[in-house]
Amino acid sequence: MKQNLDLCDSDTLTGTVFTHIVEITALAIFAYGLIFHEGGTWLGLYDRVWFGGFDMHRFTLLVMFASFYLHWRVTDYLYPLARFVVNCLFATWYIYAQQLRWTLNSIIFRGTGWRFLALYAGGLAFISLIMYRVNSTKGFLKIRLDDNDILRVIWVSTLQLVAFIMLAATGFWEALTLSDVGLGPDPNASIWWLLWKLSSFWVLYPLLFKGSVPAPRRMDPRVF
Repeated sequence: MKQNLDLCDSDTLTGTVFTHIVEITALAIFAYGLIFHEGGTWLGLYDRVWFGGFDMHRFTLLVMFASFYLHWRVTDYLYPLARFVVNCLFATWYIYAQQLRWTLNSIIFRGTGWRFLALYAGGLAFISLIMYRVNSTKGFLKIRLDDNDILRVIWVSTLQLVAFIMLAATGFWEALTLSDVGLGPDPNASIWWLLWKLSSFWVLYPLLFKGSVPAPRRMDPRVF
């Protein structure tokens, strides 16, 4: 772990305000998803949350921002700016990784998605390279894993594998094809879809270094 912190540093107003803005924004979007949703599905899990002309599944939004907030809290040993960049990288990595897995399964089970494969694979590779570069100076990902770390990674990966197997076994991809042309309901209303989404935003969490000394809240420009 390369924190490179000057423990004589102290919080600054700019760094403190920036930190609070990030935390409040993440919690506000999470709260927005809890309150404002449409669809009337079971427990509202498959409802849609609208942001102007853009919408997303409520469960996806809640899991995404819960993941971001917890990763943010754990990485408080980084200066605010580096901390923000690192957590945006985590969120982006999760999004590209889940979309790549989704696309691969779509290709396997219904033969569609080829035109997006290079986009998601290239995006994931690019984000991974940036994470590697930042990690070389900030050390937010563990290099050496203990047995518990390995077990947690295997556990999360197994959940994802089981979810995709069961989606295919329960006719999800056929139902999605019908839904895409307006001949059926949203097939995402499945416990296996929930399991896939839930596990998608925690894949790297077992690898995350958890420090014990919070960094001063100051806008140190050293990110890369």
